[in-house]
Formats: sequence, C-alpha cells, structure tokens
Amino acid sequence: MVQIGDITYGIQSEFHMLRHFENAAPEVNTALVNEGYSQNDITNELSLVGSKFKSDFAISISSILDRFQQYPFNETIGINGNLILECNVPISDFPNGIGSQAVIPIQDIPENERRYISLKKTRDIELLHYKISDFPITSICTLILKPLNKGYLFISSFPGAPAMPIPLSSMDLALYTSCKKFWDNHVFLEPIK
Repeated sequence: MVQIGDITYGIQSEFHMLRHFENAAPEVNTALVNEGYSQNDITNELSLVGSKFKSDFAISISSILDRFQQYPFNETIGINGNLILECNVPISDFPNGIGSQAVIPIQDIPENERRYISLKKTRDIELLHYKISDFPITSICTLILKPLNKGYLFISSFPGAPAMPIPLSSMDLALYTSCKKFWDNHVFLEPIK
C-alpha cells in the first residue's frame, strides 16, 4: 500500500496542477513566481477548462495528498504501469462534492443531444467535445503516480474517475489502442459561452 510520505513532486507538477484547481494556495503561487513563472502564466493555467477541485477540498498537491491520508482509497495499476489511487469522498464531508469533472462517457449524454458532439483538437489530437452549461459534480478523487525505485513520483490528480492518457502516435501500439478506445467513447466537456 502506498505511503503518502513516499510521494515526491516538483515545481513543474505544481504548475501542471493549477489547471485542476479553482485557486492556488498562496505558498504555491509564491514558489511558482520564485521559479520564474509569471503571474500571467499562473492565471492562464488556472483558467484552463477542465476537471477542477473545489477550493474547500484542495488548492495544492500537498492538500490533495492530505486528503488521501484522510480517506480510504483503492489502488490499481494502469496499462502504462502508473499506479492509480481512487477514493470516494463521503458526501457527508462534502455535500456539494469535491469538484467538477470535464470528461464523461458519451453514454452519459442524452441520445437526442449526441448530435452536438464535435471533434476538436486537444493537445494536438482531435478528440470529442460537448458543450454544457454546468459541469457535473463528483465525490471521486483520482491520483496518478509513477513507481520509482524508492517511492513514487506524482503525475497528476483530478476530480472524477480515472481516465486513459490521450492517445499519441509515439505510444506502444497496445497502449495507443487502449487509449484510443477510451477516448472514442468519452467526451471533453466545454462551457457554453
């Protein structure tokens, strides 16, 4: 079983995680500025559309790791060898959920609405997108770790169920096929403007 104290992360991970927070912890903001990130870089990353933790649940990697010490979680090994931790946070602790999710299965979209699903580039790959007025709220938290010789490297964390990596042509064929199958059946949600 993973010991949370065995997880390491750097400033690049803190910057990447801004896209999954509503707000950044002041100490994270200061550390990022001290490492050369501009306030504009930080604001832009925070404003990216995606699955976001509510501020009362998490505003930094350390606050996410604290939550994984607080609640039981399941461990699985992903197809790419990463360790996936998933916890279902009790509704009694967070009645309004822990965050919003921006990736859902196509089957969760009403059949008469599926005609509005479109292809759009995400990280240079065309993936399915669907516009929605309110993102669904979740109580599930996912944490992705890369096993090291000693301990684990923090890769990412987000509200919602585990997802597959975006399929890249540089991937091993079996991994690419599995990722493509996942993304052919899931959509990225976008806000209606």
